[in-house]
Amino acid sequence: MVRKTLLLCTAAALFAQEDISSLTSQLAKITQKAFLTKENELYEPHIVSVYKGSDLEKLGIQNLKEALEFVPGVDIYGDNLDIKTAIFRGSNPFAYGQSKLFIDGVLVNDTMFDQYSNYLDMPIELIKRIEVIRGPGSKAEGYNAFAGSIYVTTYAEDRDSHAKVFIKTGSYRTKVIGGYKNFIYKDLSGYLELYYHDDHKKLFAGPDALASGAYDYPNQGISNRHLASSGNVPMWLKNFNIATTLRYKDFTSAYGTTTTNMERLLGSAISVP
Repeated sequence: MVRKTLLLCTAAALFAQEDISSLTSQLAKITQKAFLTKENELYEPHIVSVYKGSDLEKLGIQNLKEALEFVPGVDIYGDNLDIKTAIFRGSNPFAYGQSKLFIDGVLVNDTMFDQYSNYLDMPIELIKRIEVIRGPGSKAEGYNAFAGSIYVTTYAEDRDSHAKVFIKTGSYRTKVIGGYKNFIYKDLSGYLELYYHDDHKKLFAGPDALASGAYDYPNQGISNRHLASSGNVPMWLKNFNIATTLRYKDFTSAYGTTTTNMERLLGSAISVP
């Protein structure tokens, strides 16, 4: 009886050791980048939502910002500087840098505010796939994205020759034009994308807080109500982006730049008489 018990315990220990080894091996294969989750989706220890750009385009989504608003648990907040921040499940909207945006594996948060608002107007036609990680698990990548991470994959990952051109118009005299081109020649392959966005958006703003008399000083005979104003607030945007990738065998070189011009009228609720 004792011998049989020892044999059973030994066999159980061996199976347990094999299970631990198998689990360790699986965990070692977990890729740190979310855009590779399609290879180990069953073992990825994050909450990941994956969306194809072609599917989002059929839903009428125009750009990356609208696509993120489509993700459950994610909202977009804009402050007085029109810096848009993705809010993950009620995270602090004023905490810039709480989430990170990667485009083709490159972190694009700026160095001043640690934000990526300029890239949210990226047309959906240039996006092949969007993967959103919700939760602090993204901190494992070393970028301290405690709220979440966003991974955008363009058609630069394709290794065949094809191209696409698009033109869009809309309200506020909005014009968007862009496209991409993939090419391959023997061991050399490349990718080029660009887009231009131009609009003349204006929003009507009614009388501000000065009109309420909240900042009047009747004891001193001072009134600031005449300083209150209303009218159309300029919100126009001009955005130009170009990116290119060249590959030769195992060598890869990538370059991208974004130029954003905007006008945002900022007001103050307090005025000195």
